Amino acid sequence: MTVTQTPCSTQWVLSSQLSALFKKLLPSPTPDSNVLLLCCPQLDFIKELLNAGVNVHIVDGNKTTGETVIEFFKQGPYALIASKDEPATYYSADKKLNLHNVHFRSFYAGNTKYNAIMDVGLVSTLPNPEARRAFGDKLIAMAAEKSHMSVFNVERLNGVQAGTIKELTVLDLNLTYGRGFYITFHSEVDNPAGYKEQLYMAEKTAVGGEFYDEKYSKGYSPWHMDAVNYNLLNHYHRIQPAGEPLRKILVPMSGKTVDIKWLADKGHEVVAVEISQAACREIFTRDQIPFEELPCPQVDGKLFKSLNGKIRAYCCDIFKFTAEVEGQFESVWERGAVIAFEEHLRKRYFEHVKTLVTKGCSWMSSIFQYDKNVYYNHPYCVNDDEVYATFEKGFRIESVDETVFPADREYTEEEAKSVMVVLLRRAKLQSVTDRVYLYSKL
Repeated sequence: MTVTQTPCSTQWVLSSQLSALFKKLLPSPTPDSNVLLLCCPQLDFIKELLNAGVNVHIVDGNKTTGETVIEFFKQGPYALIASKDEPATYYSADKKLNLHNVHFRSFYAGNTKYNAIMDVGLVSTLPNPEARRAFGDKLIAMAAEKSHMSVFNVERLNGVQAGTIKELTVLDLNLTYGRGFYITFHSEVDNPAGYKEQLYMAEKTAVGGEFYDEKYSKGYSPWHMDAVNYNLLNHYHRIQPAGEPLRKILVPMSGKTVDIKWLADKGHEVVAVEISQAACREIFTRDQIPFEELPCPQVDGKLFKSLNGKIRAYCCDIFKFTAEVEGQFESVWERGAVIAFEEHLRKRYFEHVKTLVTKGCSWMSSIFQYDKNVYYNHPYCVNDDEVYATFEKGFRIESVDETVFPADREYTEEEAKSVMVVLLRRAKLQSVTDRVYLYSKL
């Protein structure tokens, strides 16, 4: 009797939905479409994929499963032969079927980019957050633009021993894939062993300006505040000392913040730097501010400029905005910039902005702080030690204010929409602190 099942297909009830999932993930397959299967599903489904004309890559380190796949396809056009160059790798003569009988960490995809990815339970077997993060980084790099993925998961095993499967929350999945995929819950089914399986669907997100353009165009910008930032209202005098001439103010990685117009209405020249064209444009269109849109090769981007000259928004990568463009600034208002970067990029960002400020500059920054042992993803935590290590040379550092958002507090409907409360609840944190620092260049 021909064996058509594998350990993954027998363990996961969701395996019965793979045919329907494939049609959602890749509604218009072509001979150039590449499908990646993480853990081997039932073999009849693999035949279905091959009949659809796509290229199939299976990654499964179970040697018995590998032998089962080789035996199943030994007759016919998809008979597998061993690669001479890659150990434990097999492929059909036409390269339509590829078996990588190795653990994912040893899998080498070369230049192949995958249009559809089906995680048939692999992520739930990884031993710890570090392994899941490394897995996610590698997978994101292999995914083609606008690719789609399905993920099998178990959030609660209810005391059932299910082999190597571990309980993972949606937060765990976001920490694994969230840097490159937008993940949504799809459905849930009962497993006969006594727990529920969850199916998540994910879409590869764009990068850089395209990512934010996509979010803004869909009306998804939870980091945006419709009101002027309360820290700016409370501490405006820190970046515009009383009795001094009005300063030109830099707002790096500005988004579409209403803070820009508020500062301009006070008479300031405001220079924003933002990677999303949609956000730059909305700074002006939202309040009917007459503006012009100009190419700006100096930053390899565009300049959005109010006709009265008070507001200039450079649409570009922040690292391409140099002091040669606008000179150095006496004041910086930074809200939401550093918390968008992981640690290695924050270091680069801080050092870059230091080149944009002059002696005596007042650089006011709003950062988030929380327990990184519970959650560490966007918006990122920036702790006090990092602040002091970054600015102890050449700057005077002052902790200006803090606002604590505790988990046990009741929030109004409007407060609940703020990025701090959304983060607090989504990440199941005990508290989130919005801390304000002032860095004065010596």
